[in-house]
Amino acid sequence: MLAYTAPVLGVLLFFGVAGLLVVVVVTGLVATEIVRPRRLTESWAIARGLPSDPGECGLPFTSWEATIGERRTLPVWDVMGQGGGSGPTIVLVHDHGESRIPLLADLPAWASVAKRVILYDRPGHGWAAGIARCGAGEGDHLRRLLEHVEADRVVLIALGEGGGIATEAIADALVRRRITAAVLVGEHPTQRTVVQERLAAHGLPRWLFRPLVMLTLRALGVGEAGEAGERGRTSNAPVPILRLPASRDDKTDSPLGPGVAGRVSEFLRRVCGLSPDEEPCAAG
Repeated sequence: MLAYTAPVLGVLLFFGVAGLLVVVVVTGLVATEIVRPRRLTESWAIARGLPSDPGECGLPFTSWEATIGERRTLPVWDVMGQGGGSGPTIVLVHDHGESRIPLLADLPAWASVAKRVILYDRPGHGWAAGIARCGAGEGDHLRRLLEHVEADRVVLIALGEGGGIATEAIADALVRRRITAAVLVGEHPTQRTVVQERLAAHGLPRWLFRPLVMLTLRALGVGEAGEAGERGRTSNAPVPILRLPASRDDKTDSPLGPGVAGRVSEFLRRVCGLSPDEEPCAAG
């Protein structure tokens, strides 16, 4: 009996260790994919025949870097709008795994109504250094960016994970005074959504890998965004917020989707007091 049991136990032990190693490796790969997503830069835009900076959209702009901490900066495009002195300053916050480049598809629409349009790369995305932080601490990054912008009539347009960052920033009373309105498209304020999206993309079981990936992210210093974003999302702060479902325009590769500019234009007309001829036109 023992002669047969020993080989069986050895085989079971081998497959058990092999299975554990597979789980560990897959968990590490998914976590790495989250904190180091593909970087959408000029090469990505050129390969798709898309503009790679606001100048290619026919809009004047300057480039500068916003300091968000000791020896840490975020690259910024500061675009001159066509809305004159009465227009708001629009700040665009991209989703996880994106960058400011896909937002160029709708830039003419926002520039037509805004005094300025600010586009920046979040940590670990585009040209920004570091790793992607899944929104953790990025509400403070946005607050520091707004200090550099020095505008008192700001409209935040945030996509996906950027929505949690925007609501976390709005929860700050000093920031809230400068925010005229916010538009949140496909908002998901926690990193759990990003983890679930990556697992679904690879066909991996969430019940097994989600807790392991989230523990790995915490070990890498990428924690949840915290309670500030939830407070901003549920508070009665006097900031008009338009929430729209996630969508995408496959023709222009716009992450905002068809018809979004029209709904946003009506919202801005109402909350910013724009006249009908100042509403954003459809891009393209």
